[in-house]
Amino acid sequence: MSQFAGENCPDGTSVPSPHHTNQVIYVPPTHSFKSLDNLTKHGQRSSVVHSLIQSCGLESSCILEPLRIATVSEALLAHSRHYLSVLRASSLYHYPGVANYTPYSDLDIIDFRDDEERKLHLEDAGLIDDCPTFNGVWELAMLTVGGAVVASQQLIARRANVACWFDGGRHHARFDMAHGFCYLNDVVVACKILLSEPGIRRVLYIDIDVHHGDGVEESFLYNPDVTTVSFHLAQKGFYPGTGHTITPRETPPNYSVFRVPLRRGIGDDAFISIFRNMMNLVMNHHRPDVLVLQCGCDGVYGDPLGDFNLSGKAYTSCVSYLLDYNIPLLILGGGGYDTANAARVWADVLQTCIRHVSIRKGNQAVSMSINRDVPLHDDFFDLYGPDFTRDIPTGSIPDENTSESLQHIVDEVKTVLNVIPQ
Repeated sequence: MSQFAGENCPDGTSVPSPHHTNQVIYVPPTHSFKSLDNLTKHGQRSSVVHSLIQSCGLESSCILEPLRIATVSEALLAHSRHYLSVLRASSLYHYPGVANYTPYSDLDIIDFRDDEERKLHLEDAGLIDDCPTFNGVWELAMLTVGGAVVASQQLIARRANVACWFDGGRHHARFDMAHGFCYLNDVVVACKILLSEPGIRRVLYIDIDVHHGDGVEESFLYNPDVTTVSFHLAQKGFYPGTGHTITPRETPPNYSVFRVPLRRGIGDDAFISIFRNMMNLVMNHHRPDVLVLQCGCDGVYGDPLGDFNLSGKAYTSCVSYLLDYNIPLLILGGGGYDTANAARVWADVLQTCIRHVSIRKGNQAVSMSINRDVPLHDDFFDLYGPDFTRDIPTGSIPDENTSESLQHIVDEVKTVLNVIPQ
């Protein structure tokens, strides 16, 4: 057990107390709103989320860390030099009059003056369809990575035991291509930066996005220092079409990758229950030094790209459960395509973190709930109609999950863990 281990775990175990500060780091997306808001499928989400966090007064209870653009060397932790070169060239192509440019010394010169060659480069790099290029895509992608790097470095420096970067969580991007609205994989970069700290030997990555965290899983498939657990909808024809088995079908078997393939319509109580059961098993066995949570909220009822019945309760309950381990926790965003609901969920997640660390410091007053109405002075107040509250009702999609199907997942994971050494 390293110096980053936690104490007072939900399962009743006790391990050494960490030396980090009981604080919450929040990285606001204030470097370039326009660039972050331009991300495919996200509309104004970055601005809307940050506005609700500000209008609810949550920033004042956090340590604010300024956002910066990632360096090429940091992006190279997750991606090939050639892919980064193509991504940068594709962004510059959209600036009028740009024929040649001075590249980063780490990157290749990609000539896009020939339309046919440009098309081939973009297709090979996945920069088409759901990941189109546009003016500024390079800066956008490097900002999403930069925020995750800043948050990770603050955990390593022990300035806080929780760090939040809600514009991160781009879990579909691959080593050499964009995928699923994700241009660069900030999650992989963050995990590798955390592992570079001598006191961190094991990272546990947890993904509660409605879509399988395939890009992160693929990156760490053969790395025993990172355990990945993904809770997602596994249904024929549902993106990305992977993660249908509870463990990968490999020879030799992989004991650091776990999937929780769920059916459509799962609600808060069932989701929270299987999350706690799974986390109890994996945490006790793998004993991580740091937790990384991809908190995609496209499982909220009504999300245009999801098919679950979740409300904000599911997300705050999962976060609260992880916080109880008192292990350094990095929280990233992810999916969430109903902009107002994404803001509701992540504001509540941040408030849950603030409340938790405040109680640990003996400030019980913070545990009291605050007004659930969206403040009238919020810049995007009209988005929250017709009730203008921060609450999200649970949905009515027929639940195809049964107690037996959920218990089968837990039992199979138990079987796997019982045959491997801790």
